[in-house]
Amino acid sequence: MTSFDTSAPVFVCGPTNAEDLVRLPGTPWVVASHWNMDVTSGMPPTRYGFGPLEAIRIDTHEVRRLYPSAESAVDWDRKTYPDCPEPPQSLSSHGLNVRPLGGSKFRLYVANHGDRHSVEIIDVAVEGERLRTSWRGCAVSSLEELGVWPNGVAPLPEEGFILSGFNVATWRPGRGWEKFASYEGTKPAKPLVEGPETGGMSNGVEVSRDGQWVFIADSLRQSVIRIPIGGGEQTVIQLTFFPDNLRWGEDGLLYVAGVILPNMETSEDVRKFFEQSRPVTAIYAVSIDPKTLAVKEVVNSADGFGGTYGMMSTALQIGNQLWLGSEKSDRIAILRLAH
Repeated sequence: MTSFDTSAPVFVCGPTNAEDLVRLPGTPWVVASHWNMDVTSGMPPTRYGFGPLEAIRIDTHEVRRLYPSAESAVDWDRKTYPDCPEPPQSLSSHGLNVRPLGGSKFRLYVANHGDRHSVEIIDVAVEGERLRTSWRGCAVSSLEELGVWPNGVAPLPEEGFILSGFNVATWRPGRGWEKFASYEGTKPAKPLVEGPETGGMSNGVEVSRDGQWVFIADSLRQSVIRIPIGGGEQTVIQLTFFPDNLRWGEDGLLYVAGVILPNMETSEDVRKFFEQSRPVTAIYAVSIDPKTLAVKEVVNSADGFGGTYGMMSTALQIGNQLWLGSEKSDRIAILRLAH
């Protein structure tokens, strides 16, 4: 896959702070999260707002509310998720991932910060032009015991999933949460200003298609780390920017999106920066070959497409397009292959 043309981005306006993006495979729909939190309230943030899921048609760029909506149902799988207390009273969506269930049915895994820190399980059925969602259950994360503040999530075999956010943990039916001991991250309450020597900070996470490897974006160490799913020796892939989310492309490559932030020395600098509806940053994306671990730059825009975009968090490759999500923007950017 060659680089993408940054000279003429197409913007989809409507989705706000679309921090993560996934495609429902084989359908014309992309699902976007809505990152809605006050980063000046702490690290990690302690104040969260409503952040529903949106669905965007790939061909027409139509945007519609996916979950929660007036048609959303509750179909609680109490056997698989016996420790889930109740359906979410509020959704503040962050990281996403998807598991095909066969036919036109899919399972979404949603990192949530609404009324709880959790992974919410939401099934989606595509029925022609209609999208129907059913809440199936949840797994509530413990910041104290696991050291994980829900950020990225990826499915594991047999209905399990892996969750990143400072540290990393796995959840499996009948076993519940287990810390992923092969990765040691900074505690969620530890100030990031202490620097990378205090440990890493997991951000995005993906699992290889064969289920053998975990790929972790470590923002503090500016790297992607590959670890065997059963634990073991790490392979560090060094980058030159702060990586955010990871996403498998349709071409089989792993896409890594991220930014270089402007210098912010005081809390007032941070407040002013994040008060902007569309703060501009340098944005980057690379692809990683999962077999050779070769890294190739696919997006490099030092001025955010001429001052129109920033805080890129996800790069989703769909055919000859690259969809770019942002944790702080009023739009999704779409790039086409450079010829």
